[in-house]
Parts: sequence; structure tokens; C-alpha cells
Amino acid sequence: MTPEKLRYYHAQAAKLDLRRKWQWMATWPLVYRYGGTVEMVFEYPCLDYRVDIYIPAIHVAVEIDEPYHARQVMADTERQVRIESQLDCTFTRLKVEDDERSLYKQIEGLFETLDPIISGRVPWQLPVRRVRVARTSTGAYASEKRRRLEEAGTPALVESMIADLSALSIDTTEELGPVSPSGGELGFTVILPGIRFVVSVRANGTVKTLVTQFEPGTPDRLGLTLDGPKHGACDYWAISEMRRGALTVDQTLAALVRYNDLLTRGQGN
Repeated sequence: MTPEKLRYYHAQAAKLDLRRKWQWMATWPLVYRYGGTVEMVFEYPCLDYRVDIYIPAIHVAVEIDEPYHARQVMADTERQVRIESQLDCTFTRLKVEDDERSLYKQIEGLFETLDPIISGRVPWQLPVRRVRVARTSTGAYASEKRRRLEEAGTPALVESMIADLSALSIDTTEELGPVSPSGGELGFTVILPGIRFVVSVRANGTVKTLVTQFEPGTPDRLGLTLDGPKHGACDYWAISEMRRGALTVDQTLAALVRYNDLLTRGQGN
């Protein structure tokens, strides 16, 4: 498996509560065995549900049933039938018991089923979005700012942020909004339900997040106080809670994932 694919799966792992031992034990053996050959999607959305692991190329859904599932067999069965009908997939359940050996034995049985199906397939390709430092203006000042971005590896850093968000099924676009490479920053737009953020990254690795569009009530749901609108290449609002200083890449990604979870809550299992 390539380092890029491994990064993709680690980003996806944020969807699963891998602090739960069983999730960790069931997920990573499958990823390390097959993840380089076929794409595996965590928390795959289907109807009103989310499938723990889905392999689109071979139409296989994997659910990790912890002990509480024994109390909701009828609901789980109805859910499975609907998902199978919608995805035209094979449904596999890994039933968690107190004995870890039982789970590993089930995983080994799943390996025996999947090995002949996946063996020999051409490895899937991870889409890569290349970020280019655009020449939005000319002059010595603008050229120096663009040079610093390139030398600092800022385009690659932005690419990795976009890849991590895409792995979590968070939509992004190349719209820069008020961000300007000639001003010493690169950026992209993040689209969440009811709100759009523009994320800008400077050559020193610090990140600033602005709001460019929102529906009434959405900032309140996220606990955000907006200052604006201000006027530039487009109207935008500063986020008061983030004005004390620029955030790191990890802090920014964590905030965006948290916002997405708040806005999509209730669409899970």
C-alpha cells in the first residue's frame, strides 16, 4: 500500500470511534490486507444509514456488531435488507463477543471469501488534486510571495488538507474567495450543509478560516459568532472565535470535522 493510500485511510478513520477496541481490531486487518487494491470507504452513506465499511468495487458491506446489537436484531435485519436492496451488495456481519479469538476467526473467514474476489485486481487509483500557485497579479512583491509559498511546500500542504477532508466525504472546491496567492496565501473552499468556509494557508504553515456563505441559523448551530460582512473579491465574515490567532493545520481540520458532524448529526445508523 502506498503512503498516500495509508494517509487516506487514517483520515477516514476519524469517522469511526477507533478508541473502541473492537472497531480498531476489525477495521485495520481489512485495510492492510485489501486497502491497497480496492478502495474501502468507512461510514458509507446509504439511505438514512451509514455502513461501517463498504467496498464499492466488489459491492461488499461489512458491519461490526458490538454486543448491544443482540438487543436490536429485528431493526438490524430491516436495515440490512434495505441497504442490500439499495446497493445490490453482499452484507457481512462481524459479531463481537468477549473472546477476541472469535472476532479474529470471523475476520479470517472473511479473508477466505474475499481473497479470490480481490486477488489479481488492478489497484485502485487515489485521485490527487494538484494545487498551483496562480499568478493573480504581477510585480516584485507578488512574485516574492508566490516564491515563498512554493519554497515552503504550501501547495503540497493544501493538497494534503483537501485529501484528508475528501476522505471524510467533506466537499471542497478550488474557489479562493478573498484568498490571494499574491498576498502570500493559498486556499480552498469547504462546503458544509448551510455554510461555506474559505481556508487559507500561509507560507509559515498557519491557517485562517473565513465564512463566505451561510444560511440563517447555521452559525448559531456551530456556536460561531461572525464579524462582517467584509468586502474583497467576495463578501466574507471573520469568525470571532478564531481571531485570537491563526490555527495549525490539525486544529483547522479538527474544527471543520466537528462542524460537519454537528450539521449532519442524526444521519447515522
